[in-house]
Amino acid sequence: LIWAKPFLLMMHSKKGEANILVAVRGRPLNSRESSMGASEILRVVDDKIVILQNPSAKSRDFLRARRAHDRQYTFDVAFPPRTKTEQVFEATTQCLVPGVLDAYNATVFAYGSTGAGKTFTMLGEKHSPGLMGLTLQALFDEINARKSHSHFTVKIAMLELYNENIRDLISSASIVDPLSASSLTSASSNQ
Repeated sequence: LIWAKPFLLMMHSKKGEANILVAVRGRPLNSRESSMGASEILRVVDDKIVILQNPSAKSRDFLRARRAHDRQYTFDVAFPPRTKTEQVFEATTQCLVPGVLDAYNATVFAYGSTGAGKTFTMLGEKHSPGLMGLTLQALFDEINARKSHSHFTVKIAMLELYNENIRDLISSASIVDPLSASSLTSASSNQ
């Protein structure tokens, strides 16, 4: 069994229209699942279609056998289990950075069950940053490229909503009011 999680990316185009991109990333089996004899049931077709096979469905009805085994879902973009986070970033989030510096809002929302890989995708590991780190790097690279003709003040909120509690992932405060200006961590850049 492979868990997948959808990403919901909201961005505003220069025409003021809201755009939503829904992406899904499968995760590989972990060592515990492999040792229990689990098998991968997720296939990605044409970078948009996810097919989930039901390994326990055994049908004797030849005409309906395929329907009993496969479930198909279509997304704007779909990533197979062994996709590198950098590839996810390039296909989903990197395009948001220039718009953010042009004063448009952008949101990256990760959703999925416990163990689906949300934290790994968003935060990453020490030597393999997640979408948050890659986005910040791209943001400051773009600020650097524009430093000769622009001044930026960067305000960042990285929040986690878990069991109806909101936690600021930057601040040491455990529960925050997301509407409070004081809950934003601020960094000024003269670049």
